[in-house]
Amino acid sequence: MLIEVRAGNCEKVRYVLPTLKPKCYIPIDVSAGFLFNCAENLQAEFPYINIHAVADDMKADDALSFLKHIRNVLSHHLFL
Repeated sequence: MLIEVRAGNCEKVRYVLPTLKPKCYIPIDVSAGFLFNCAENLQAEFPYINIHAVADDMKADDALSFLKHIRNVLSHHLFL
């Protein structure tokens, strides 16, 4: 699983996904519409990766609460 906080346009991750080959990528950013559009384009480019975009300002006390609901977590995590 790869989680990218402040993912923006998801451009940085395009360089590491082919090497890391995570089963799941979770980009997090405050701009929902922009993020979901970028995640959709990224999904088309990397169909073998489950991409779950999360729109969040990361300021709330429970900003990472969505992680509790993710099953089948891999043993290695990388936060960018």
